[in-house]
Amino acid sequence: MVGAALCLFYLLLLSISEFVGFGWAYLIAAVASTLLITWYCRFFLGDGVRTLMIGAGLAGVYAFLYITLRQQDYALLMGAIALFIVLAIVMYVTRKVDCYARDASWNKRRQKRTRTFTFAEPSRPRRRGTEPMEVEAEPVEPSLKKS
Repeated sequence: MVGAALCLFYLLLLSISEFVGFGWAYLIAAVASTLLITWYCRFFLGDGVRTLMIGAGLAGVYAFLYITLRQQDYALLMGAIALFIVLAIVMYVTRKVDCYARDASWNKRRQKRTRTFTFAEPSRPRRRGTEPMEVEAEPVEPSLKKS
């Protein structure tokens, strides 16, 4: 649903810009899309900071895109620098995230459900007289071997 709303931004921009200037059309389409997505996210994120962060993030992205579109000569440079900064921020924020923790916990649950056979000694104490005996193997003479 959010993806459809993001796509509708461009349709709104195109259709509104036929009647008013590009700046006003962009503003109307951006505000409408941001409000729609923020309203939709409110239902599963709840009223609070996370919903406001979604709305502020979308508003920031639309503002950056508008400024980049207006800078015809430096649009590629601005976009590349902005993507570099965003990637650096994401890398800094997620530097301590253990991506394999979920898989490790899944493997532990899986091992509990399946039966594994080991050749280790049992952990329970043995009864008296049932200890395993150690026997030394006698060397076999070469003449007794069957040919």
